[in-house]
Amino acid sequence: MKKVIIGLVLALFFVSLGVFSTISYINNKEGNTSIDIAVIEEKVNSIAELSTIEYYYTTLAKYENYKDFYGWKIPLTTTKFFITYDGVIKAGIDLSKVKVSIVGKTVLIEIPKATVLSHEVKYDTMQIVDETYSIFNRITITDYNNFMLNEAKIMVTKAANDGLFQKAQQNAIRIIQDLIEPLIPENYDYSIRFR
Repeated sequence: MKKVIIGLVLALFFVSLGVFSTISYINNKEGNTSIDIAVIEEKVNSIAELSTIEYYYTTLAKYENYKDFYGWKIPLTTTKFFITYDGVIKAGIDLSKVKVSIVGKTVLIEIPKATVLSHEVKYDTMQIVDETYSIFNRITITDYNNFMLNEAKIMVTKAANDGLFQKAQQNAIRIIQDLIEPLIPENYDYSIRFR
């Protein structure tokens, strides 16, 4: 009789263990897996800046300055030059501003729009093509600096018109997808959008 009771208790124990294991397996399979937002944000924010595209260019720029008298150009005061140079504009995303949230079974990832991360002028490629200087109107360092700052703005505008920021955002989405997909359980969806 004692053996029968021990057998029934063991059978009941193994049946209970089997039922509990089956229920746990089904619950995990149905998606009671949790996502830790902090893990995703830490993974994304650890990169800081994500440069997703480089825009190489060569340009010819013109500088011209002259003295005038009530709208009339004064002779022998014109200073001008033409210069060619190469440059690189890097565009991308500041990943420290990424926001991650969960709505139901969807992970929402909000990233800032692409911006210029750096703009480098290759000074070793600069060549003056033509120059005319006036002894009455010298070029100063301030004139040159203002000219180069204005040229940098012109090149960023040209790059933007050529689709630099749209391409940078497309590349950012692809890279972020590759980065976060392994962190998101199968039963969750994700959405990436720009703010």
